Amino acid sequence: MTRALLLLMAMSVAAQGQEMIRAGRFVSDVQGWAFYVNRDQARAEVKWEARKPDGCALVRVERSAAFHNVQFWAAPLATKKGQTYTVSFEARGERPTQLRVSLMRNAAPWRALGLTANLALSPEWKTYTLLGKASEDSDDARLDFMPLGTVWLDNVSMQPAEPPQNAAVGSQVRLGPGWRGEPQAVADGKLN
Repeated sequence: MTRALLLLMAMSVAAQGQEMIRAGRFVSDVQGWAFYVNRDQARAEVKWEARKPDGCALVRVERSAAFHNVQFWAAPLATKKGQTYTVSFEARGERPTQLRVSLMRNAAPWRALGLTANLALSPEWKTYTLLGKASEDSDDARLDFMPLGTVWLDNVSMQPAEPPQNAAVGSQVRLGPGWRGEPQAVADGKLN
């Protein structure tokens, strides 16, 4: 029952807004995305890899001790203070690893815009859905993925959404107005 209600809630939230990520399916390349690696602190590369029906982004990380050392992002995105957004994507790690997802400013002063989630990835593909509110207006925001290990990403989506009302929640999902540190809304497909 909980799974069915969560699915209905996710479908209604996704139907609320227009897609904000232009190249989230990685049809034939990783164009439209930017990549940064702090060469003094990490070794990493990004490339396109085939995955049915289109492709996916592979962020190969050989060494990184901190989330901010390797970043892969889509920009520019416009955010509105108080607006709820749904971010969803498929991801997996080469081995169990950590991935930080953050809606943040795309220029100095660098800071999160109210949406940050630290996720534990496994070698199996999983769909992740995050829901939260932007903390400020911005015409130059970005959706940033910061892995500590090698990860694959696909079907990245961000859309404005209506805040959920009277939602049923499973044990691995918490709903809230925004994210700080850990997500207050993550659906990883393993609900009890």
